Amino acid sequence: MTKLMVVNAKGSPYECGKQYGDSVSNLIRKNVEIYSDLYFHVSGITKDEAIKYSLRYKSAIEEYCPSIIEEIQGISDGAGVSFGEIMMLNVRTELLALRNKAIRECTSISITTPLARPTDVWLAQNWDWLNITQGTAILYKVKQNRQPEHMMYVEAGQVGKLGLSEAGVGLCHNWLDSGVQKLGVPFIVLCRLILSQDTIKNAIDIVGKVKRASSGNFMIAHSSGFVVDLETSPDNIYILEPNNGLLIHTNHYISDKFCVEDRGLWSGGGDSLIRYQTAINKFCGVRNTINKNFIEKILKDRSCGDYSICTTPSPLEGKYDQWASLASVIMNVKKLEFYITHGNPLKNKYEKYNFRCI
Repeated sequence: MTKLMVVNAKGSPYECGKQYGDSVSNLIRKNVEIYSDLYFHVSGITKDEAIKYSLRYKSAIEEYCPSIIEEIQGISDGAGVSFGEIMMLNVRTELLALRNKAIRECTSISITTPLARPTDVWLAQNWDWLNITQGTAILYKVKQNRQPEHMMYVEAGQVGKLGLSEAGVGLCHNWLDSGVQKLGVPFIVLCRLILSQDTIKNAIDIVGKVKRASSGNFMIAHSSGFVVDLETSPDNIYILEPNNGLLIHTNHYISDKFCVEDRGLWSGGGDSLIRYQTAINKFCGVRNTINKNFIEKILKDRSCGDYSICTTPSPLEGKYDQWASLASVIMNVKKLEFYITHGNPLKNKYEKYNFRCI
């Protein structure tokens, strides 16, 4: 695996986007090619159709966060690709949800007191995604106007994903599928909005404030020790709180409120149940001894073969159905520590990244 590219951007939304696009134009162009191919093979739509579909979300983004549109324009200009192509990368969750097939994605974990030490608030996730996209993600560190600085592990060209902010807000997320989509703020953009907020209250409020385009799970932690999990569909939100300091989420709805709607689980997503129970069992009998090494072992777990917390590509699956843990992230939100493996955690070390953009 090549070294993780880090983009440091500072200034207005357009300036940040332009710096971003200039810095990793080669990776952005590669993602445009990969996703154009993926959309056709996975959802049956051409690149032109994907762009046209993505541009329908522009007005919803402008309504709640016009600065994101300015930033996307900057990325487009910096990378030398069209505005529609960058939109296509940022509406990828909604585009890929057009297929009626389970998406095997991520395992997220948060640990706070009494399970963790009072000095620690842990938030962790394996980012599981299609293996064909391997090596095209970056660390995007951005200080935009009066917003707190935040760092996010994103696919090149995207404006948001999992990450940590200087304001002590950490975010992990999981794909969910209620079978409902609407014209609203895309999942990736909503991730960015959460991390852009200056307080944990505003980070929570933004999820309910915006008109959401699709379903998703947002695990949000704060340096104060507060942790919450928000299961969402475009129409509903269900709140999950820690049980004895522990929260775990995979790719199925835990709330009974959503169970019947869970298209992802009932269309071949049973591995989510396996990963969920495996992760919970790892914490049985553990008290106040959680550290980074303990969390690493959980994220590297291979006890259930192809359906483990850490997944590797199966040769039995086709090119567009091979899943892998493409990265693993551990955050100590209280200490503002951010560790990531750029690549599968079985083969790559957790590297530490700090704030201070430019």
